[in-house]
Amino acid sequence: MGKTSSKTALSNRILHISFVVFTFAAAAVMLHLVWMSPTRRLLWLVTDDSFYYFQTARNMAAGLGSTFDGINKTNGYHPLWFMLCVLAYKVVPGMYAGLRAVLSMGAALWVASALLLWAGLRDRGSAWALFAVLSFFMVTLRMFTYLSGMETGLLDLSLILLFCFTRSGKLLDARATARDGLALGALITLAVFSRLDWIFLIPGLAMVLAVLHWRDGFRRLVSRWASVFILPALALVAYMVLNKHVFGTYMPVSGMLKSSFPHPHFHPENITSSWSGAASALAVGIATIWVIVLLVRHHRTDAANDLRLLFVLDICVILHLGYVLFFLRWAVFSWYFEPYMLVAILNAAMIGSWLFQSKWLSKRSSLVWAVMPLFAVAALGIPARYYTRLVTDRVAPGWTHYVYDAALWARANTPPDAVFGMTDAGTFGYFSDRRVVNLDGIVNNLEYQEYGSQGRLHDYLRKVGVTYFASHGLCPGWETEYNESGEVAIGIPCHLHERAAGEIRLRAADLVYQSAKYTVSGMQPGQSSRARIWRYSPSPNTR
Repeated sequence: MGKTSSKTALSNRILHISFVVFTFAAAAVMLHLVWMSPTRRLLWLVTDDSFYYFQTARNMAAGLGSTFDGINKTNGYHPLWFMLCVLAYKVVPGMYAGLRAVLSMGAALWVASALLLWAGLRDRGSAWALFAVLSFFMVTLRMFTYLSGMETGLLDLSLILLFCFTRSGKLLDARATARDGLALGALITLAVFSRLDWIFLIPGLAMVLAVLHWRDGFRRLVSRWASVFILPALALVAYMVLNKHVFGTYMPVSGMLKSSFPHPHFHPENITSSWSGAASALAVGIATIWVIVLLVRHHRTDAANDLRLLFVLDICVILHLGYVLFFLRWAVFSWYFEPYMLVAILNAAMIGSWLFQSKWLSKRSSLVWAVMPLFAVAALGIPARYYTRLVTDRVAPGWTHYVYDAALWARANTPPDAVFGMTDAGTFGYFSDRRVVNLDGIVNNLEYQEYGSQGRLHDYLRKVGVTYFASHGLCPGWETEYNESGEVAIGIPCHLHERAAGEIRLRAADLVYQSAKYTVSGMQPGQSSRARIWRYSPSPNTR
């Protein structure tokens, strides 16, 4: 018995050391990719929207305030990741060095997430901890979650911290103290400010606490709610008041434009366009049923704390999915659903470990180890193959690469005081080193929406001094019209009021730059577009 125990301890120690070594080796590969790759290669990792963070943070760090275009104040970002980006640009200023510093910060968050996930699940057995971290590696390394420049990696880390500390501190135990409630509230606050639409953690947690304390009397329930939610409530109120005072809106303008709340409209394409999001949402839905069954059976045992935590995470995913389906009307991307995958992984590891403790399955626990080598090959091989293709430049360029070239042209060939108007303006706004007004409104302000609601797009462009219009590519219909007639009128939407802000007429005679042809997803065979820049000078009679 002693020899078997010693061998098991030695095997676990070797596994632990191997995991730590691999994690830091993978982080070293990330950092090599970030610092040694040409900028064009990094554009395969970094999304266009991330440059909204980077340019605004760069301006903030330079003392220009919270502005993307250097003209309008904006709050179109999730606050915690934005402040970390500002810190990175304070420490490492500069367009290129600052970008690499922010991505390096993402790699550091990835290491912290992996180590915490491993530590938080080792008590469930090394096999299930290994399953969880391998799944985490496969998802985050293949999707470049932590190198995309978006807030998703920070949210993942926040959820893992919530998972680990709630488990270790028994923060959802019936005997939890007020201090435990404050600690839980701090963890929830961290997650919510990492990504504001994960505020659904709060109703999920309120529901669990209500079920947990309904027999203890109303006073105990209110006391528990107060200790847990006082920090999130104070932080959210302070955030909303600050936003209203500085920006004129209680919440980020980006969220206001994307959401139709409180008016529901069913948008199934928001989830069906992402197979990984749909699959992980389904997995979480199934896991929720298992968690409820296990919670009914084990509500008086030590496992109840962990099951309540899983239920909070699962309910948050379900509520968030409902919000995505019924209230988000545009610009829903795959990274919205990556945290669903993390929650699905946590459910699979925890529920699997409980099921294999049963009398029948405990005798077959070796099956888990038997399939682990194949799973490890898949989990590590899939991202490794893609990284190899990336560093050997065998991945075809995307539209942001052509926009990057257009930005470099603008920086070299337009006056420093030039002002551009553009939709999807992140990459161009960052690398052109010019004032670029975002015509989606995501990193603009409410004044732009007010002009748009009256159809006064050109009045607004005159007001902010736009002298050029840039496009990352016309849709196929507009592209055909432009090529055939030499001009086209394109509509610019006013998303807040769901109407057209106005039209901009683009003429070949005003064209100053165009890229090579390229295709993007959604185009039919034979269709293509170009990144272009036109001079802009509206006639006096246009609104």
